[in-house]
Amino acid sequence: MIDQETRGWNDPAKLSYVMRSKEDAMDYRYMTEPDLPAVHLDPHRIDTLRAQLQEFPVQSIERYKNDYGFNKEYINGIMIDTAMQSYFESCVTDGFDPKLIATWLVGPIARWCNENEQSVDALPMKRSLFLEFLSLLHNGTLTNQTAKAVIADMIQNSSSATEAMETLGIRSITPEQISVWVEQIFLQNPALLADLKA
Repeated sequence: MIDQETRGWNDPAKLSYVMRSKEDAMDYRYMTEPDLPAVHLDPHRIDTLRAQLQEFPVQSIERYKNDYGFNKEYINGIMIDTAMQSYFESCVTDGFDPKLIATWLVGPIARWCNENEQSVDALPMKRSLFLEFLSLLHNGTLTNQTAKAVIADMIQNSSSATEAMETLGIRSITPEQISVWVEQIFLQNPALLADLKA
């Protein structure tokens, strides 16, 4: 049986507490509303609706801390508004590293949003282009240093990462290419190779 009582809410503690109890339902002056039919909810319907509920902010904060190891700056940057959080979550769903996504969302993309007083939904660079940018970072085609210039160009000109690299004269260097150069240097400088071996 449910106790008849008036309850208050303590927001910092996220707890409901008893303010005063009532001996009888009559103390509340309950009256039946004749024009409202009784509501009977199917348990399956309740479960369906519960599954559609969005995560509460406090739950998101805990998940970002525990699952991704995010600091306060990343959490605040991602949760600045629902558009930014949705953008972040969609990129995570696409399989990208959450920290990699957050670094660029909270950095240059959030800066553009602030300077232009716009949400991330108004970003000139399409989300698919941002995902391409993340892929190039992930596979080592872009370094953090070159990526700053590339994403700035992408945001300003709505260009792809490869177009921005071309515009800026940035060449992607693969590990294979580095190996070729090292071998060439050793062939041209046998004394250097001998020194290294020694």
